Amino acid sequence: MGLGTGLPSDPGHAMTGIPNWPPRERVARFREYVEIVEQLLCNEITTYEGCFYKLKEAVMNPRPIQKPRTPITIAAFGDAMLKYPAHYADTWSSAGSNTDEFAELTRKRNKLLDRYCEEIGRDPNSLRRSYLEWETDVSWKGGLMTILKSEKNFREMVKRFVDVGINEIIFLYPYHKEQLPVFEKIAREVIPELKDQYS
Repeated sequence: MGLGTGLPSDPGHAMTGIPNWPPRERVARFREYVEIVEQLLCNEITTYEGCFYKLKEAVMNPRPIQKPRTPITIAAFGDAMLKYPAHYADTWSSAGSNTDEFAELTRKRNKLLDRYCEEIGRDPNSLRRSYLEWETDVSWKGGLMTILKSEKNFREMVKRFVDVGINEIIFLYPYHKEQLPVFEKIAREVIPELKDQYS
């Protein structure tokens, strides 16, 4: 289950009539939201009294198959939000481009996550670290993806983010057919090799 505060520019607010809360309120609401989700997944009956949300003898049915609950992934970027993956998540999710700037930012976030885990007595290694490689211009305009221009580019991207503590990398399907041969070679040959190399 993937959870996060969403993006301020998300058109879903207008579509659903849900207010587009300011960032501070989003984070405060999210804390209650993730607590409620975890309790619903773990407990037969949940009663919750928060500042924003209240539940009285709420039941989730059907119950999740996984025990003690469905795995939770939390997307977080800011210092305050990073506390929630440390407390509640099985996987922390981040995103950005394949640049030195984003690699360094991800390294700093990883270090902060380690600290938050240690503060609550959690083994930092028990939290998976996931990174969505997101080339903004390409994603919005549908251009050629830099990491799929060559096998070498892909390998360099993986090394860059593994070196800063990421152990799961997500990248998009190519927008153009001309990148399919490289994409297919990466899927069939390069990824299995890299899994062996970094496991």
